[in-house]
Amino acid sequence: MIPFAKSTVKRLEEAHEDIKLICYKVNEVSEIPFDVSCCYRSLSDQHKEFLRGNSTVDGINNRGKHNCRPSEAVDIYCYTEKWKTSYSVHQMAYLAGVFRAVSQQLHEIGKTNHLIRWGGNWDSDGVIITDQEFDDLPHFELVKV
Repeated sequence: MIPFAKSTVKRLEEAHEDIKLICYKVNEVSEIPFDVSCCYRSLSDQHKEFLRGNSTVDGINNRGKHNCRPSEAVDIYCYTEKWKTSYSVHQMAYLAGVFRAVSQQLHEIGKTNHLIRWGGNWDSDGVIITDQEFDDLPHFELVKV
């Protein structure tokens, strides 16, 4: 296990306890190192991300899981073997599987009240939506069970 960067530890202080626990557990078991680039996001920053095309949530008419305190979402990035930042589809998909497995395991043993939804498949109640127009591969958010 490679420890999180100090910036990730600080960002996770703004996270809901369930997503924080899931992130730390995924970091323990994942073969791919990652860090958190965003947790809580102000409505102003949310609107900027919307204008850049990085979100479908505009921060004016609707709010996302980044916009509550504690934050119910994280955005992550991976590292290549040479420690360069990466948003590789293969790495993100691998981590999505680990996030999902860890969240299910922690929920089954009563450690969390939520599961994880990944912005790469936007499933709803276990049904994978494959025609979603917006993929947000770095995004992971809590969903109530």
